[in-house]
Amino acid sequence: GSIEASAEACQERCAKQAGCRHFSFMQSPGVLSGFCHLQDLFALPQLGSIGFLAGPQKCDEDLAGLVDVGHKTFVSADFACFEWGVVYSPPMPGSTRLIAQADGSDEQAVRSCQAACLNTAGCARFAFALPSRICSLVGAG
Repeated sequence: GSIEASAEACQERCAKQAGCRHFSFMQSPGVLSGFCHLQDLFALPQLGSIGFLAGPQKCDEDLAGLVDVGHKTFVSADFACFEWGVVYSPPMPGSTRLIAQADGSDEQAVRSCQAACLNTAGCARFAFALPSRICSLVGAG
């Protein structure tokens, strides 16, 4: 996190930071600045966090081409069909693997996991866990 003058400044920082999709800002009582926390695409909302103001990296008018999948989580259209916070099991035997940090960003790793499912006979769904970056393929039954 960092110290920023306002929630707007925190949002601007998020918009300029590669990979940032959400920000959370908490102003300390009696202080003119506050704590700014930046999160990526895979952050999950923590509802009921008293004192925090949160939002997307840009306001609605700046989000052309993105889809809101709930809680102001805006993703590109190719991520809109994903089920956030859901896991299917059991994984297909031998299908669970770790996608290393060296293999790209978290978004690239999700796409890699999805591609593995598309290219594996019998795979109906995939599950991707963060921060571990574990990819599991799940069959139809």
